Amino acid sequence: MVKSVRGPGGGYLLARDPSAISVGEVITVVEESLNPVACLDEDSAVCVRADTCITQKVWKGLGQRIKEFLNSISIKDLAGEMDLLKTTVPRDADSKNFKARRNLDPDLACVPEKGSG
Repeated sequence: MVKSVRGPGGGYLLARDPSAISVGEVITVVEESLNPVACLDEDSAVCVRADTCITQKVWKGLGQRIKEFLNSISIKDLAGEMDLLKTTVPRDADSKNFKARRNLDPDLACVPEKGSG
């Protein structure tokens, strides 16, 4: 997924086109399984209640939808979202009115504190 470049100015680069790398793939490589419950993981022991579990079908369905959703978003898509944000975020978004709230909640990154006008 990434390749390293040695020496001054080196670092990591994407090994494939950003449109060919999905968010789901990144999460699976960096994190763990995308399954909502551990009993669905491939490397987990067979659950002793699997034959009588009435919610396993629900968890399997949710896990499949999570995977489909995350696999439908590419790194290129995310970069496009970032470009869009750059054009819509107020210029002073890094001012002190935004700083503390941005660090606590990314969803509030562009919301000024009350009374900052």
